[in-house]
Amino acid sequence: MKLLKLWLAGEAKDRTVDWQLPQRIPGDGCAFCCVFYGGREDYLLMLLVLARRLAAMATMHPLLVLPTLDVPEHFLVAMRRVGCLVQEAVPFVHMHPALLRDPKGRHCLVATKLQVLRLTALTKVLLLDVDVLPRRRIDWLFELDPPAALLMPANLPDDTPKLPARSRIPHQLFDVDHFGRGARVNAGVCLLRPDLALLQCICTQISPKRTLEVAADVIQDVFGSPWRPSWTPEEDALTRGLRYLYPWVQFTHIGFAANFEVTRADDHWRGTPFTEEYGQLHVTRDVELLHFTGVAKPTWYTWHTGHMQATLESLWAQHRGGSAVATGTLLWIDAFEELRTASWQRTESAQRRLYWQRGASGADAGA
Repeated sequence: MKLLKLWLAGEAKDRTVDWQLPQRIPGDGCAFCCVFYGGREDYLLMLLVLARRLAAMATMHPLLVLPTLDVPEHFLVAMRRVGCLVQEAVPFVHMHPALLRDPKGRHCLVATKLQVLRLTALTKVLLLDVDVLPRRRIDWLFELDPPAALLMPANLPDDTPKLPARSRIPHQLFDVDHFGRGARVNAGVCLLRPDLALLQCICTQISPKRTLEVAADVIQDVFGSPWRPSWTPEEDALTRGLRYLYPWVQFTHIGFAANFEVTRADDHWRGTPFTEEYGQLHVTRDVELLHFTGVAKPTWYTWHTGHMQATLESLWAQHRGGSAVATGTLLWIDAFEELRTASWQRTESAQRRLYWQRGASGADAGA
């Protein structure tokens, strides 16, 4: 946490680093983008670690940040110091409370992520949540036709077959039933073509100003079909909005390796042909990007190290287990160390990476 505190205090201006994110949009017109709102330091730390990792992987594409007006100025300073291209602040996107499973919870403003659609100067934009950690260079995702994202297993028929990465997702998998349930994509790693018409369509459909008909926990006529109150409202809105406005467009499935969810609540990743790939992936050998979904984030462990309540070595010893949560958390802690020391050549860090790349015992399972 020391480096974060230095940045936030404005004391690291002259610190030299051995890494740099691209500062210009390349010829293909593509860029990464994170939408950042609020003043939580743990989310800022995850963004800084993400920026560091993208630079260390020698990405050819810059990382844009779309902040909201409530982001503290010293946060923006820290973002710029790690090479993020901070854009003009954007307003919140509010949703009708009836569309949300928890109208006052942490997801009530999450549709603001869809402000990425306003970046029409770009050809393609890869929307990233700040709680992701690339394990390999992910620029290949820009080669796909947008929209492209991970098809989520929730609400899919149990007999949905395995879907290879880079393949088109059949239209019928997104059909919404009369209870308002329908499949969706994961917006945490999502390739989009910026489109103001789509953004406006989504904002109109989910607007708090709408008068909605609600009966038996089902809302009628949202994107032309029933809607069930959602824990993932921005993903449902994006998935259904694209289908509503452009019914001929197909999503491309990026595959589980390019968006591997690290979560304790992983029951929906089991037991079907479609999710078989998830359980077969080796976290350190096969996964290209870790996505720390859910409430528990790996920053919790860095808090303990920053307050001298634990050392990185003790955390490695404590969590060297076979679960994706344990393995993913350790890999994130190592990435945090890369940020903290600002040195890709740090001996101890390199030794740890070698340990995990070889597939150490206890890290063989993808779950």
